[in-house]
Amino acid sequence: ANVHRGFAPFRFTEAIDNSGLVTALEPERSWNSELGIRTPLGRGVTAELTGFLLLFENQTVSASDTWGRTDEIATGVANGGRTRNAGIESALRVDLGALGAGVPLSLGARYTFTDARFTSDRFYQDGASVVNVNGRQLPYAPRHSAFVDAVLTTARTETQLVVTAIGRQFGDRRNLAAGSADGQTGAIPAYALVDVTSSVALPRALARGSGASVLLAVRNALDSDAIVTRRPQGIRVAPPRQVMLGIRLGD
Repeated sequence: ANVHRGFAPFRFTEAIDNSGLVTALEPERSWNSELGIRTPLGRGVTAELTGFLLLFENQTVSASDTWGRTDEIATGVANGGRTRNAGIESALRVDLGALGAGVPLSLGARYTFTDARFTSDRFYQDGASVVNVNGRQLPYAPRHSAFVDAVLTTARTETQLVVTAIGRQFGDRRNLAAGSADGQTGAIPAYALVDVTSSVALPRALARGSGASVLLAVRNALDSDAIVTRRPQGIRVAPPRQVMLGIRLGD
């Protein structure tokens, strides 16, 4: 269990825009609390469950060119006023090797549910009308996110597969669902990304006793073109598939 008072002044890059003008951002203040448990469920199985509640008096949130203030647009963030972030985090890990399955495989899963909303009246000019965002979902705060990984370990190798799944979210404070022509507003659809890494320890004779290993990493292995952000000036997709090869030197 944990309860603490939070204070986060804005960073230098957020306080001054590219032209050198000082923005009107105020520091974040919040009350943060969490309660959780981590317990073994038997040999080779562990589980975690945590509930959290974050009450911000003036949360800093993502801004875009549709936010309405040029100083906040320039730095990519804005003061969002009072917000509430409540949710549950859960995790489960199963070690098949420890269970006697004869396979040196570890499986893990993590899921987070978050309800993040504005909780005070905050009015913005939207064309000819005025919008109150009280009760609306915070931008870039998906309600659902999940991570699944599998790790296969042998005497000289280790291979890991990671799947990251992010639920639908909004790119602006108005929670507009339809995408605009310039891509700056609209919902961001749910997406999943797959990463694979593997390492192989070199024979000590070949590595001259250094314990070196060869590393291979593939990011976004399925080459997904999922939308990951709309700020500050339109749609950006996930980086394309990247393949990296390297050597790690041991002792």
